[in-house]
Amino acid sequence: MVKETGKNNNLNIIYEIITIYRKMKRGKNNQNIYRMQFNIDHHGPDFSEVDIENNLQEGVVGSNGKIIDFCRYRTLDNMKYIFYSKETTLIESDDIFANMDILKNKYYWLNIFNPSEKDLEILGNYLGVHDVTLIDIREKNTEEKLEHFKNYFFISLKLLSTCNLGTEDIDFNILIFKNFIITTHDKQWSGIRDILNFLSTISQHTILYPDWVFYSIIIEFLQDVKYVLENVRPESTAQKACSRSINYEMGDNLKNNFEMVYQLYNFRQFIRPKIIILEKMRKSNKKTPRNVLYLLNDCYKDFKRQQKLAVEYNEILERSQDLFLALVDMEQSREANEMNKAMNRFTKIAFVFLPCQTIAGLWGMNVKVPWQDQTSVFYFWLLCAVGPLCSLIVYYLYKLFKTKRKTTVKKF
Repeated sequence: MVKETGKNNNLNIIYEIITIYRKMKRGKNNQNIYRMQFNIDHHGPDFSEVDIENNLQEGVVGSNGKIIDFCRYRTLDNMKYIFYSKETTLIESDDIFANMDILKNKYYWLNIFNPSEKDLEILGNYLGVHDVTLIDIREKNTEEKLEHFKNYFFISLKLLSTCNLGTEDIDFNILIFKNFIITTHDKQWSGIRDILNFLSTISQHTILYPDWVFYSIIIEFLQDVKYVLENVRPESTAQKACSRSINYEMGDNLKNNFEMVYQLYNFRQFIRPKIIILEKMRKSNKKTPRNVLYLLNDCYKDFKRQQKLAVEYNEILERSQDLFLALVDMEQSREANEMNKAMNRFTKIAFVFLPCQTIAGLWGMNVKVPWQDQTSVFYFWLLCAVGPLCSLIVYYLYKLFKTKRKTTVKKF
């Protein structure tokens, strides 16, 4: 009974660590998050960096009264190899394979930055990594996938170097063996430090299974995904607000709307392979501890929620774009109607003066004009009145004909 109680208590501590870890990863400014953990008012007095560092060194107090230190490895030396196990803790080196005995540890994580041909040769000869996998690691830019081999799983991922879809991706490869895990990447990734902090904390309460490392990698990427969507949300809301008013720069809004739709398209294409890989991991890896499998399943659902949010934001932007285009059509139609009205007025004026010009043109030729020998101006004005009078008669007959035609159509 006591043993069962201790096991449950240890499990509760693990879940508490994971909960705090995920809350810390919700923002990019960890300083504000730590202030929240220490019940320091974010809008209160300002603190110097030294005070914040001292607070961080104390860690976060768990419900059991113990200190949970999430910032043990705040700075790294950016060396080629990072090795971590519960027994050795962190080892940074530029030649980790100089001592091959280090790989005899049972549970560990080995991270290799920009692996060389020598590294790939050791992975193949000493750890039994298949040539197909080595080719994928060597060539980089392979498609995201999950492959099963005799002794390991091979997972190829594309991660964000920054929280911006426009930046170049990180080619991140994961080799999950029974008791250890090896990762390789071609560009520096800030998530390595956070993974180390999580592993150093979780390893105090459980065996450092390879699945814990994989889970932490997924969490790091998941939080980057959420950060991207959090930036899209206010933009999509602003676009929706702009679509309700016609007092805006239409060209700029349409351009911004299109760029955001394209960004969301890239985002959905970016997370789709991760969802497929997680789904396969949930179904195929029966050796994964039940607790880790439960957490991976939670990450899978979280990815699906982010994908659904991206679809919703995309629908908002597409509807806003349709409304923008409809407003453009309405504005162009209004301008066309105003132009037609103006042209109608000019047509009526021209209709009145055109007969006058025609008669004046005829009488201005070398022909005999009626009453041209008379000295009185009465005949001049009489001739001038003939043109407008003819125009008015023709216009009246046209309107009368048009009115009768409308009446006939209504009867039918």
